[in-house]
Amino acid sequence: MKLVIQLFTFIICFGYLSASAADLIATKPTLTLDGAKLIAEHAAKKARDEQWNVIIAITDSHGYLMYLERMDGVQLAGLDVAVGKAKTAVLYKRSTKLFQDRINAGDDPVTMLPNITAFAGGLPIKVNGTIIGAIGVTGVQASQDAEVASAGIDAFLKTLAKK
Repeated sequence: MKLVIQLFTFIICFGYLSASAADLIATKPTLTLDGAKLIAEHAAKKARDEQWNVIIAITDSHGYLMYLERMDGVQLAGLDVAVGKAKTAVLYKRSTKLFQDRINAGDDPVTMLPNITAFAGGLPIKVNGTIIGAIGVTGVQASQDAEVASAGIDAFLKTLAKK
């Protein structure tokens, strides 16, 4: 019996030792600073084309700020709003417009969720189904903020598709 236990223990240990690093550590795409700048650049272009002054915040996949662009003439309170939209989008893995819609429909308990900025303009940035960051835009109407955010992500994904 002791031999069986030793053999079983050896098989279990050998199985763990033979596992590759890929079996033990997940790998996923990560947004780089250059990627964040590219998203912000194209979002800002959309805003300038429409003559909208906005703040653009890009976060990493954990909701931490990577890049911020503040156009001239925007209200300073928008800094926190743009970051809040991006953080909401990444933490809840969805567009901030969904929260705005739920509140508008009378779902008031949504306002009690932590880290919610419930205005359109926050979108997760996804690559092959994996969220690598988020963008938050504020400064004009929420639907226009969302257009600016979408323009940045769309340009980023088109650039990735070319490479």
